[in-house]
Amino acid sequence: MTSAEIYAFIAVCREKSITKAAERLYISQSSLSTKIKTLEKELGYDLIIRGRGQRELMLTDEGKEFYDLALKYNEIMQSMMDLGRKKDFSRFTISTVNSMGNFLFTPAYELFMERNPGVALKVQDQDTSMAYDNLLRGNTDIAFTISRREYPNITSYPIFGEPMVFICSKNSTFPEVVHFKDVNIKYEVFVPWTETFVDWHEVTFGSSNNTQITIEIMSQLYHFLTKDKSWAIVPSSVANYMKIDERIDTREIAFEVPMRIGVCAFAKDKGKSKLISSFLECVKEVLQNRKEKDIILF
Repeated sequence: MTSAEIYAFIAVCREKSITKAAERLYISQSSLSTKIKTLEKELGYDLIIRGRGQRELMLTDEGKEFYDLALKYNEIMQSMMDLGRKKDFSRFTISTVNSMGNFLFTPAYELFMERNPGVALKVQDQDTSMAYDNLLRGNTDIAFTISRREYPNITSYPIFGEPMVFICSKNSTFPEVVHFKDVNIKYEVFVPWTETFVDWHEVTFGSSNNTQITIEIMSQLYHFLTKDKSWAIVPSSVANYMKIDERIDTREIAFEVPMRIGVCAFAKDKGKSKLISSFLECVKEVLQNRKEKDIILF
């Protein structure tokens, strides 16, 4: 079994719903269900009682006991990770969602390390739910997520916004300006970028279940976007990076798509941290100096 499967089961138990847990983890219901079924197969017993008409998820007796053990496992894993904090040098831990970390923040990491040579930087690739959990446990100093979570001891606010861009194969027949009539949702490569984007997509195009494929791993976008009929709507930072590949191209969009908003979050008792202030300055400086000038700072 993997940590990802255990974390997925913990999320399901906390939300008492596969649907709500999938939304919280920003993955598809089918992907989450597969993780739980794989875990049950490896364990050799059922964790969840499955039946028609159930309004609330229920655990088997084994599932209840496993949940308690899963929480202890999570605490032990965090304790093992915290051992490094006992060293004499300063450690600064940043959490970002995959697409932000890969396509936006790498120059900010480099700038931060230049300005803080005595600090050991640790970068975590985490979804929004896990990032907030680690902030609450004190295992993450600052997180950059795609939505806010209301906690009394966490400060969170929008830090930047970026437009969404239509991308497709270089060999596609899409016009230079794409209208609704020009796209077929069957051939969309769908990525649930934010809750706002998912809601907009459902109102505009209907359920994402009608799309060709849903992607949760950024590197897979390249493969599917090289198909002539395939298309996707992605944040501008992702589009600019993917355009380096000669097989990928972009188009203007004739309809409005909500911006992707990046949210900054940290514990309130760390609000005066010099390292947090330093990293935020690095992020703002890097985003302001982007040659594309497509990022809006709040």
